[in-house]
Amino acid sequence: MRKGIKYVIPCGIWVGIIFLFSSKYFSAGNTSTVLYEWIHALFKSFSRQDFWTIHTYIRKSAHIMAYAVLAYFTLVAQLKSFYIFRFKVPKKFFFYAFTFCFSVAVLDEYNQSQISVRTGTYKDIIFDMIGVLLILIFVHFKTMHRQCKIFI
Repeated sequence: MRKGIKYVIPCGIWVGIIFLFSSKYFSAGNTSTVLYEWIHALFKSFSRQDFWTIHTYIRKSAHIMAYAVLAYFTLVAQLKSFYIFRFKVPKKFFFYAFTFCFSVAVLDEYNQSQISVRTGTYKDIIFDMIGVLLILIFVHFKTMHRQCKIFI
């Protein structure tokens, strides 16, 4: 188990990055100023309303991607720490990864609800879990009939 502990480190770092992104520095008001300049430079015809629509899609996509990466890191950490790569992934590892990512999502939204310029909503948890489920389903089908070689 000791040799696999190095695979837990990326998981811990990624959780830290997720909590960094839930700070006041990455609120919609702060990210919109930078992003508006970029989008307005590329597309001069975009109105403020069009920008806010795109901004919302970008932020929700970031939720999906961040938690997809977390789910992947969680699966890799489990597999490398506790499992030999010869058979398909045990179902309990998918359950553990989902439970861990769900717990991080709930704590992340709670953390955001404690910051005055942020809001923590259950809708964001749903977006987070979409990313988690996409990766878990992908890995399940990728490793279903082969040796357990996920992209490491």
